[in-house]
Amino acid sequence: MIVSRRLADVSINNYSSLQFLNRQAKLKIEHRHIQDQAYALTQQFHSSTPSELAGHLGLKVDFQPMPDTIYGYYVSLYDTHYAVINSSLSDELKDSTIAYSVAHHFYDKGEDEVFLKTNIDRRYGMKAVFSSSILKCFMQMRY
Repeated sequence: MIVSRRLADVSINNYSSLQFLNRQAKLKIEHRHIQDQAYALTQQFHSSTPSELAGHLGLKVDFQPMPDTIYGYYVSLYDTHYAVINSSLSDELKDSTIAYSVAHHFYDKGEDEVFLKTNIDRRYGMKAVFSSSILKCFMQMRY
């Protein structure tokens, strides 16, 4: 469901109109395969940060103030996909949430979702494994 035709009109104040998608993974994929996909993606685009990787995938990242329990949301407007991140998060949590947005874009492209603190903090699940694998790849490239 699309709330608006312009990102400026989509704010967390009307996030109740967005879909809260707490669904099971559509496919059961082994963690190792997910980690391999994340590694291949970071290598393919020679990205050094989650924001850079998002840009290569056509995912636009924006920052806006939000309540503390909400880390951000993913919304599609026409053929443009946005990760809107809580601007009050620490840099580490911003990177983690952007990586989770990349995972959402990779697996559920076009489906709007609000990223609640409880969803991002999960250690298991396809998108959680994918996003943590992306972050691990970036850490390995730095050292």
